Amino acid sequence: MRVLVTRPQPGAARTAARLQVMGHDPVLLPLSRIVAIPGRASDPVERSAGAFAVTSAAAVKHWNPSGQDRHRLPLYTVGGRTASQALAAGFTDVRKGPGTGRDLARMIEGDESAGRIELSDVHPLVYIAGRVRKSIFESELAACKVPFSSIEVYNTEKISYSADFLNDRLKDMPVDGVLLYSANAASMFFELAHPILSSNELKNIEFFCISETVAAIVRETAAARCHVAKDPDEHLLLSLL
Repeated sequence: MRVLVTRPQPGAARTAARLQVMGHDPVLLPLSRIVAIPGRASDPVERSAGAFAVTSAAAVKHWNPSGQDRHRLPLYTVGGRTASQALAAGFTDVRKGPGTGRDLARMIEGDESAGRIELSDVHPLVYIAGRVRKSIFESELAACKVPFSSIEVYNTEKISYSADFLNDRLKDMPVDGVLLYSANAASMFFELAHPILSSNELKNIEFFCISETVAAIVRETAAARCHVAKDPDEHLLLSLL
């Protein structure tokens, strides 16, 4: 298959390499770039944290904890990839979550109830996050009555492409499938594709979505063939191909 890869770099290049090993033809079209938020000073809330949480590898990459003792506090990660990133960054108490923000919040609530962590308004869970994010994790923490604060360490910027470039990627040599890793990326893809592709051309594309949240954007935007990974994991996503 000729497969469009929409995730940001450097992840897009890693995915392209995996697709080539699988025998597919990857076409790179990153829809956004991840950038650090400049001039972020040490936050007093970060220094008083009882534990930390991340729901993306980008958060680990762009976070520079204030003080080495921060690396010894419990760090909850949404899944295996973020856990690996955290361990590589020197965190010693990494607690891998089950793969979604909602389930991670419930896991933290369970650990707090069982006494495996101690959180309070003075020493809250500190969520290290991006400026552009879904509210699911924070909403579930609030529903579970877990005391928390959020600190933004990176931002997601949309990438613009010329009409000629998009014609080359999408129309002159049509793709068979599109990989979508976020609802934001799905919305950006259709914003770019609608002026280039007709409704019939969009209907001929297979969309491969990392979650049901992403698939919902695809279904409401185009009468497209949509496939959803059973868990938000790239290996499971690529297996759909």
